[in-house]
Amino acid sequence: MSLHNDEPMIVDVVEDTTIPQPNLTIHSGNGVTNSNNNNIQQEQNVEENKNKEEVEDNHTVYINDWDKNKLERKKWYLFKNYFGISIPRFPSNYVSTTKYTWWNFIFLNLLYQMKKIGNIYFIVVMIFSLIPGVSPIFPITSILPVIFILGVNMIREGGEDFLRYLNDRKINKMDAFVLREGKIQRVDTSDVKVGDIVKVDEDFTFPADILLISSSFEDGSCKIETANLDGETNLKPRYCPNTSMFNSTDRLMKMKGGVIKCQLPNEQLYKFKGSIQYPNIESNNELVEKSLSHMNILLKGSILKATDYIYGVVIYTGKDTKIMRNMHKGKVKFSYVNYMLNYFIGMLFIIQFLACCILVGIGAYHEFTTRRKSFYIPPPTPKGVTDAGFVVMSWLTYFILLNMLIPVSLFVSLEFVKMIQAWFITMDNRMAITENDPHDPDRKMFIHSESISTDLNADLSQIDIIFSDKTGTLTENSMVFNKLYVLSNNSDYLHDDYKIKGNLGTLLKEYMNSNTKQSPTENRTSFSSMKGKITNDDEFFAVFQSCLCLSLCHNVSIREKKVKHKKDIELEELPADKSTNFEGESVDEVALVLGANNNDFQLVFYSELKTTLRIFGKEYTFERLCEIPFSPDRKRMSTMFMVPNNFLQDFPIVKEKIMRSMQVSSSTTPNSNVVICFCKGADSFLFPYIKDDNRNQYKKQVDANILDMAKDGLRTLLLAYKYVDEVTFKKWLSEYDQAKSVLGKQRETLVEKSEGEMERDLFMIGATGIEDKLQPHVPETIKFFLTAGLQLWLLTGDKRETAVNIAGMSNFINSESTIYTLDGDGGITSEEECAKALAQHLKSIEELKPASLDNIALVLDGHAFDYCLGEQTAKLFIDLIKKCKTVICCRATPKQKAKLVELAKKKLKKNGLAIGDGANDVPMIQKAKVGVGVMGKEGTQAKLSSDYAIPKFYMLKRLLVVHGRYSYKRSAQFIQYSFYKNMVITLVQIYFSFYCLWSGQTLVDSYVLTFYNMIFTLMNPFVFGLMEKDINEEILEDPETGPKLYASIRKENIFNVYTFIKWVGGGILHGTIIYFFTIYATYDTMLSHSMQHDGIWARSALMCSIVFFVVNIKCYLEMEHLTWVHHACMAFSFFTYYAFNFCYVGIPSVLGTRNMYYVWYEIVKSAQFWIVHILGVASPFVIDLTAYTIKYFVSPDPYQKYKMMARNRTNQVMNQKKDTSCCWVDDHP
Repeated sequence: MSLHNDEPMIVDVVEDTTIPQPNLTIHSGNGVTNSNNNNIQQEQNVEENKNKEEVEDNHTVYINDWDKNKLERKKWYLFKNYFGISIPRFPSNYVSTTKYTWWNFIFLNLLYQMKKIGNIYFIVVMIFSLIPGVSPIFPITSILPVIFILGVNMIREGGEDFLRYLNDRKINKMDAFVLREGKIQRVDTSDVKVGDIVKVDEDFTFPADILLISSSFEDGSCKIETANLDGETNLKPRYCPNTSMFNSTDRLMKMKGGVIKCQLPNEQLYKFKGSIQYPNIESNNELVEKSLSHMNILLKGSILKATDYIYGVVIYTGKDTKIMRNMHKGKVKFSYVNYMLNYFIGMLFIIQFLACCILVGIGAYHEFTTRRKSFYIPPPTPKGVTDAGFVVMSWLTYFILLNMLIPVSLFVSLEFVKMIQAWFITMDNRMAITENDPHDPDRKMFIHSESISTDLNADLSQIDIIFSDKTGTLTENSMVFNKLYVLSNNSDYLHDDYKIKGNLGTLLKEYMNSNTKQSPTENRTSFSSMKGKITNDDEFFAVFQSCLCLSLCHNVSIREKKVKHKKDIELEELPADKSTNFEGESVDEVALVLGANNNDFQLVFYSELKTTLRIFGKEYTFERLCEIPFSPDRKRMSTMFMVPNNFLQDFPIVKEKIMRSMQVSSSTTPNSNVVICFCKGADSFLFPYIKDDNRNQYKKQVDANILDMAKDGLRTLLLAYKYVDEVTFKKWLSEYDQAKSVLGKQRETLVEKSEGEMERDLFMIGATGIEDKLQPHVPETIKFFLTAGLQLWLLTGDKRETAVNIAGMSNFINSESTIYTLDGDGGITSEEECAKALAQHLKSIEELKPASLDNIALVLDGHAFDYCLGEQTAKLFIDLIKKCKTVICCRATPKQKAKLVELAKKKLKKNGLAIGDGANDVPMIQKAKVGVGVMGKEGTQAKLSSDYAIPKFYMLKRLLVVHGRYSYKRSAQFIQYSFYKNMVITLVQIYFSFYCLWSGQTLVDSYVLTFYNMIFTLMNPFVFGLMEKDINEEILEDPETGPKLYASIRKENIFNVYTFIKWVGGGILHGTIIYFFTIYATYDTMLSHSMQHDGIWARSALMCSIVFFVVNIKCYLEMEHLTWVHHACMAFSFFTYYAFNFCYVGIPSVLGTRNMYYVWYEIVKSAQFWIVHILGVASPFVIDLTAYTIKYFVSPDPYQKYKMMARNRTNQVMNQKKDTSCCWVDDHP
């Protein structure tokens, strides 16, 4: 139904909000009078000043008069209410969404990068290395990594910002057509100014926020698509404020001198208050004032559709437009991987800090005592440096030496890994579909999944609870008119449009053509008992009114589209050149209109002013007088029409009923025209407005039929009507317009009161049932998640019966479920009653058998939930939902959905995933740990607000169990392997400190150390992060093994303190073996053949080569899924390492260092070098392979058990395929 809210307002009407105060006088005991009049007067003055400021500080636009508009000023404050200066009120229409400019990019980007603790750490290391006498390695070793990290981030962010600049430039250079100097001129969009009269053609975007003046339609209306604003793809109507006569250049020029007064710029898309004064060119140019609402506004970013052109006045430009006001950054969600990464880095920093303190302490003690005993050893401290200063400098030396504990490339590389993992999700063809374009059924669209947030890929594997919407998420949101329950005075009838499509129209025509008519019977009967025939005027009127209500009470318009045909000589007749599509703000409304259309109540034309129907082949035009729009709070809509005279003449039965209801003789003509009010809405919201005697008489049977339809999974609406005379209606309309024109807090109360007066004393005529089928594979997907141990919550705004029915069809609940209910519409009306019900449920659960405790479901509605968070009920409610496997919350508002998600996150301490398809699901999607938007028929707002977007619900299984698991496993291996390889080479440095008298001498050459992370071992972690697969994806999705594997991943030892200690401990073990084996295996010399002493750098080359071999082979051993990419990356690592070393040692001096000159050329000639090298590489893995073998066969952990189970399942599947193949061969020799 219509979701807009018509709220016009006249700005210069000021509400007097001053509350009259009594003149209070207090007499004291001594006879002195103390009056409060002064205080009261001061408060009144403050209120009056506030009102004056609101009126004075409004948005005044002079139409087509920039000379006046540019003089408009406003206050700008440097601080709140201080240091104010006057600046132009209207900004330029130039749009800029970039973060930087050419002159502040370097400064701001570096400032933003300082927010990352890792960047600060490496900059501190770089600064320390530049202090003379501190760094044990060449400073370039610390400088290059910092340049690499900051440079890569700078290039990435600069590139992204440059793309934003190009997009802004494209938008700012788009064509706009403006009325200037008496003719329509082409200008850039950025040159459009407030007050300009612009012309926009079909399929073009509006250049600014515009007030609609006229269009190519007679009534000045138009259709727009707002998908760029709110994600809704349905076309929305917009109307001009009775200014449709300004439809040519000459007439538009006469609008100069008109004034628009409206509210200041804000971000509310569907609220606008203002008024327009314009000269009436048809009556001596007298100024006419009309109120404005959001239905008159065309917002920037929207697209003109199904309308040739429009004219409008620009009211907001640039940063004042609503689309720019709504460009807020979403809340950053901190992932589990980032949390654990920070935790592990903190642990490594503590290890580094303690290692520095221990080495400095031992070294300082040794140096100071040795100096005192041995006079021939020179002083350890430089001249002019105290002992304390020497200790500090030594600590800084070791801090620089051991900074490799924290991998320098980890932070940058991890961002790229996450980006590529997200790209895998987007490119997964098993998570993509092909569907018809909603605006062009003849065109196919390819819709693929999207990863909007790259940071939460691994968190997809850590989900404990899923919150799901119903309509459009579990169901197709392809509404089909199914049933219509018709209520008559003496009979009722349930029409099934599936079984007998169009039967209502047939029944009506048969009765009109029949010569015999029976009077109403006294006993209640049904149409079905009379073989579906209408037998009296009451029955005819009931059916007729029901169909008339469906065909009139809506906001559905008709769109004709030209059909292109391919030439085919075999075709004798070409099909029609135009196809007719119905466009509405809600698919429910379109379904109801199509239902009426099936029964010969055909919609021919719709506009704000009139609606034309074709009833039984003849057209009738109903003047549309007013609409009370649908809203989430009202959950109903009403429309008022003037009944045309030719309609009454053609349908005398309807005329007779109208005259009788208005107490006028059918043989006479009423003094005024007749107005009919049709209303449709949710039954619980509409029943209070039904006339008392009508409600008391029929409510029970209507409820029963609505309940039956809801049990069938149908979405239900109650239909009602009433007739009023024209005089009464005009009086009400005047009061309604006046209420909408009031400013201040009283406005909503007055409007609600006025709407209630028109919708009072309605008569029920029936109810509708619309079917929305389940999406494919929904029951199997829900069963998979429930078997995996996840909690599933269904949060919907539908009726309880509809929600429960869909829950049963979807496997949320089954015949074995123990269901508890909290009914806010019936039994629970207070917090005390809610607490009592919760206590009873908890007591009942304690008495259940153990087998029933795993299948408990709770069904509650929004009214009951309001009482569940009180002081008496909050703890009881939390205890109850902890015990529930499934929770179904019906009649829930968007805010209540968000509250339930937040409750589960904060109180239950569970990782929640919220999935929905509409704008009403956005609050819960943003509140959840992971938000998933379904790209359905309610637009893309849910997608834009989510972290991931999928075309269908069943794809959620693959997103979680395949991409979630792989991303988690890959990220964990990537991070932990990075820690491992750096621990190995850092431990070598630590051990060497004991062999160089704690002088801070490095064992690894500065350039080898610099490129160790940046080049030599860069690709292997990437292979872990991008290509690792521990279990085949078919097994992960298998309904038998998949749930067990997904349930186990949160318990498996993949990324936790245990695995961190295992990897870091492995690095310590390997570093220890490598160092001591190398040192003692080459204790004397490796170069005995040349009678030379090899020195420190020969051992450095040998030890670094062994370290490099070990960390690369370790990568191979840990990989569980080898591809050619793994081999290529491994070859790249070996090639770059040895190619660099053999080239580097041939250069005598590189920036002042010549440590490795000619070393490799000498040591490779030594047989001892190769023997030690081979044994040094093999030794660490003897221990690893022995430990793996014992653990795998003797005491496997749960993770290894699940992997063995998965492999067995894979073998079973392969054997089944082989058996099938063999059978085929036997049958076909």
